Amino acid sequence: MTHAMRMEFANAIRGRYAAAANKDKHRILAEFVAATGYHEKSAIRVLNTPPEPKRRRTRQRPSLYDEAARGALIVLWEASDRICGKRLKALLPILLPALERNGHLKLETEIRCKILSMSAATIDRLLRMPRRATLTKKPPRVVPEPRRRIKARGVVVGPKTYRRLSDKPRGRRPDIFRHHWEEMARCLEEQPDQTALELLVEFQARYPGQYSSRQLYTLQKRVRAWRQQAVQRLIGEISGLPPYVASDPSRLAAGNILDEASR
Repeated sequence: MTHAMRMEFANAIRGRYAAAANKDKHRILAEFVAATGYHEKSAIRVLNTPPEPKRRRTRQRPSLYDEAARGALIVLWEASDRICGKRLKALLPILLPALERNGHLKLETEIRCKILSMSAATIDRLLRMPRRATLTKKPPRVVPEPRRRIKARGVVVGPKTYRRLSDKPRGRRPDIFRHHWEEMARCLEEQPDQTALELLVEFQARYPGQYSSRQLYTLQKRVRAWRQQAVQRLIGEISGLPPYVASDPSRLAAGNILDEASR
């Protein structure tokens, strides 16, 4: 019997034990000792002590950052392409005035001071739930059944084959945007808020029959990588941190998403 069950049992018979006569008290006490395993003196102490009301533990120190500050921080985090708290802390003094100057964000003086005074650890703590919401769950991996069980059922399993070196080598698929990516990068520099869908529709009108809607996901990855590289390069210029280097820099075009903010 757990401690919670013992206390619940004691609360149930405490009133009957207090109102009973001495002869009945001995009988109730013996039943309680046999059920809970308490010593007789401990059982008497428990039954004679009134139950303490449960007190809810409240936070004594009020929270410094309210929902308004959290919401403004999420907007800045999304504008910076969801970078980490350490890099976002270095970018806030540049990104926040730029968004306010262009009319994308308006904050009160108190909230603005809270945002600029946040530490990198506080930023990561406040963005913990939004980061979890953006994560995609991977499908469960299907584990194949061992070959010995397949053989045990009488199924003939052939020898394992390997790819020969003389076969045709596997190469990368040709980049479908290689002919017009520099032109797309210039469009992104002129309009940083332009989405990949709007960019695809615009180039479908410029070059009919060249691009289809099935290539939207590939263009979204290219635009996301372009923005990430631009933000990382700007952060490295501001704070002296090492910039992000892509695995294949020849496939990414140079850009400056916040050219006005760096002036």
